[in-house]
Amino acid sequence: MLRYGFKSVVTPGDILVAYPNIWPFSHPFLDYYRPFARPLPAPIDSSKPSSSLKIDGIFVYNDPRDWGLDATIMLDLLLSENGIMGTKSNKINNPGLPNQGYLQDGQPKLFYSNADLWWAAKYHLPRLGQGGFREAFEGLWTAVTGGERMGVTLHKEVIGKPFYKTYEFAEKRLREHRNELFDRPPGIELKKVYMIGDNPGMSPCFESERAY
Repeated sequence: MLRYGFKSVVTPGDILVAYPNIWPFSHPFLDYYRPFARPLPAPIDSSKPSSSLKIDGIFVYNDPRDWGLDATIMLDLLLSENGIMGTKSNKINNPGLPNQGYLQDGQPKLFYSNADLWWAAKYHLPRLGQGGFREAFEGLWTAVTGGERMGVTLHKEVIGKPFYKTYEFAEKRLREHRNELFDRPPGIELKKVYMIGDNPGMSPCFESERAY
């Protein structure tokens, strides 16, 4: 994430090493996290929210290795006040607010980079991918909030294939590259753009007028 340009990055492993009791079931893995855990930019102190650790965005970049730890911290943040770790929003479960008050108090936005439910590895049967974690987390969200049955939606953005933003960005870069190669004016239409995935048979196929 630092190489992508983010300035302040915190991982669940960083939080666990600093506060092991945030998810006690991961205690046996502390020695695994310690060598690459980074100091937190601020403490977790709900009594001093103005100086407590604040998270502005949740990015799920890969298949989590510790689903319990990651899901717990994500739930904490999505139920927090303004993304401040250790707090709980007093707006949640308020029928007078949109979404029953959930995600109405400055909580961080949630982004997923991959929608694949399955992926192929050395084992002879497919293994659960990031899509599996996403479905499991939505189940937890429903259990905690009541979900759609209670009029509560989990707002999230899925960016990876086969979602539109990924293809829109790829097409933009292809157009720029084509214009650089052929010294043509902008606006030249690409007749067809094909996407070849790296996980055949594991994701649903989508067809569109733009021939992605």
